[in-house]
Amino acid sequence: IAIINLSQVQEILKKKKILPNEKLNLSILQKSQLLKKKYNKLKLLGKGDIKEKFNVEVNFISHSAKEKIEKLGGKVTLLK
Repeated sequence: IAIINLSQVQEILKKKKILPNEKLNLSILQKSQLLKKKYNKLKLLGKGDIKEKFNVEVNFISHSAKEKIEKLGGKVTLLK
């Protein structure tokens, strides 16, 4: 399981490696070389702040991360 924090997502968005209208998911993170190893699942944690609205597709998400994303108008999709 790959684990990333909201602070890392904010850096990714800030550096324009992923556009805010793209859905952030495991395959995009791997294609853009942000995750070096092969993972099967993605977990997003709420450490750090997020300033931009974005949509995310994850297998697991912390309650605080989900709240922060939805507060800005982003959408969280949970995968099985």
